[in-house]
Amino acid sequence: MHDDYAIFMRATREGRRVRVSHSMEGNAVIFTKVYIPLDYTSSSSEVKSNCYYFWDPNGKVGERCVTLLASQIKRMELTDEVFDPTQYIVPMQ
Repeated sequence: MHDDYAIFMRATREGRRVRVSHSMEGNAVIFTKVYIPLDYTSSSSEVKSNCYYFWDPNGKVGERCVTLLASQIKRMELTDEVFDPTQYIVPMQ
């Protein structure tokens, strides 16, 4: 796995937010925002992309869930900002 994956997984384990520099689909502009890491899905034989799922607590209503392909992420780093996972992640029943 690549460094972003390791950072993402550490952030979810430690309840820390991440600062992500990324592009949006169809746009060359690079955005840098602080997100809450939610989930990661790896590619399958049918789907050839790895996706990261984030929550943007400062985003507009209806735009707070952010899905990024690994190829869209230019840089990811841990912050010292913590979050309570129980407020954002619903456990599997």
